[in-house]
Amino acid sequence: MRKPIREDLLLHPSRVMGEGGSGPVIVGGDRQSGMESAVKTYHKLDLTKSELESLRGEVNIYLQLKHLHIAELHRVYEDKNTVSFVMELCVGKDLFARLAQKKVFTEDAARRAAAQMLVAIEHLHDLHIVHRDIKLENWVYDSDAEDAKLKLIDFGLARRWELGKDEPMSDECGTASYMAPEVLHNSYTAACDLWSLGVVVFALLSGCLPFSDSSPEEVARRIRFCEYTFNEDRWSGVSQEAKDFLSRLLVADPAQRMTASECLQHEWLRGGSLDCNSPLLFPTLMGAHGTHSLVSGALSATSATTKRSKGKAMRSVRSCTSTSTADAESDDDGSTGASSMCSDACSDVIALSTTVSI
Repeated sequence: MRKPIREDLLLHPSRVMGEGGSGPVIVGGDRQSGMESAVKTYHKLDLTKSELESLRGEVNIYLQLKHLHIAELHRVYEDKNTVSFVMELCVGKDLFARLAQKKVFTEDAARRAAAQMLVAIEHLHDLHIVHRDIKLENWVYDSDAEDAKLKLIDFGLARRWELGKDEPMSDECGTASYMAPEVLHNSYTAACDLWSLGVVVFALLSGCLPFSDSSPEEVARRIRFCEYTFNEDRWSGVSQEAKDFLSRLLVADPAQRMTASECLQHEWLRGGSLDCNSPLLFPTLMGAHGTHSLVSGALSATSATTKRSKGKAMRSVRSCTSTSTADAESDDDGSTGASSMCSDACSDVIALSTTVSI
């Protein structure tokens, strides 16, 4: 809409929901209906020409997405000086922060989270859209309730891509610890999102990222060679089905990696106390689509995302969160891990996931 946003919305600058790469996300109320939204404003003078074009590309993708587990972009306002996103207001914390509080998810809780994330990714891929930055911080809860819905945010790196029609993508982008091996090799497909989802679920079940080190180069090497382990200290109570699920996602050959649809049919998601066909799992999902601890001392570390696209840092389009991941509580119980694929203190994994550049 080419008119000032204040004509339609009453903005509340003091109600800051989170911080993005170009400023705060605040609350705005519709002057007619009273409905509240999250508002993110970009100042054009702060953006390069290519960044402004990227922002418009994001809008073109984001506006078409309507799904129960994707935070909706309601409207976009543009005037001479600014571009403002008006988005669905999600008042819960992001998945990173909730994991910081829980220290580790139970299998049932991890299944439920994984199923919600997967139907969102499946929806994207059905529309030939690749997110390219799936990570804990880009899933937010719509409320603080234990059974709150997860919503996918931040489409700043999303791209249209169709198998059999488009050439493999080649620009290296995403967040270091979540990047798939083929992204580092500069030739990849939509399967990169499923690798990143595997990293997220690994973290939920163990409280530790699968690929971490104090050296960015070592992180990249471990990813390229798919070097991770189910350390006994952290994985002894996790089912073999869960490990098999992850092993079919964290596989170096993207052709052998499960698709989102295949994941939803995996035994792990259909086991335990969770049944993907149960109306208790997705009470409204059928209508939406028609188908079915990162926990130790460094949790207060910075949450600034490090992204790369064509070798240049990209601005983050963080949105909709009510609490910055930088506010996640630290834990001093000494519960560091001994996994050979984690750093000596798995607490450092959090910082690595958000600050390491490859």
